[in-house]
Amino acid sequence: MDFIKDSISLGTRIDLETLVTDEEKIAFIEGSFLAVGNISNPSTSGYHLEFIFTKERLAKQILKLLEYFKLNAKIIKRGYKTVVYIKSSENISDLIKLFKATSSLFYFEDIRIYRDHKNMVNRLNNCEIANQEKTFKTGQKQLEDINYLKNMDLYDLLDDKTKIVADARIKYPELSYQELADIITKEMDYRIGKSGINHHFIKISNLVKRHKEKRSNDESKVS
Repeated sequence: MDFIKDSISLGTRIDLETLVTDEEKIAFIEGSFLAVGNISNPSTSGYHLEFIFTKERLAKQILKLLEYFKLNAKIIKRGYKTVVYIKSSENISDLIKLFKATSSLFYFEDIRIYRDHKNMVNRLNNCEIANQEKTFKTGQKQLEDINYLKNMDLYDLLDDKTKIVADARIKYPELSYQELADIITKEMDYRIGKSGINHHFIKISNLVKRHKEKRSNDESKVS
């Protein structure tokens, strides 16, 4: 291991063809990492592991070995140096496993699990907020349609069951379709589901649309 580390540091040519077994190839990668590698702290930054070489030839050798172990690595130029890097947390974890660095692996995996869980919670929260905003906007549009029908003396054109749904929306403007269906079923003796709620609001919307189109056509004829 020390020989590999010193060879990498000095830029000494090492023929990959002499690395026959997987153990020898892993030892070469590990020695390279000890000599010119570093890994970011996953608790304070993103996932990033890299090897920084002054010799492009050595960088390409490491890249080839990493690809042999199915580790997705990339190579870039950074000034006069050549950098081989891995960004995938799974690939970094797999490389640490190859090194058999058990303590480092446990530390890395603990942080990765925590961050994945935190990201999942954030995504769920964002999704819930987005759904709440959508429900609010939908409820406001339906209230506008209902008020339009009332202002235009068209409300009585609705059938009794549609009026029940409309009255419930006026009373509970912030509820989702499912919540509104549960309230109506419980409080108003009308058993209805989410799709039924949607059906009634389509009828309300269509009535509003037809009336507005008729008014627009009548006004066009007058003008």
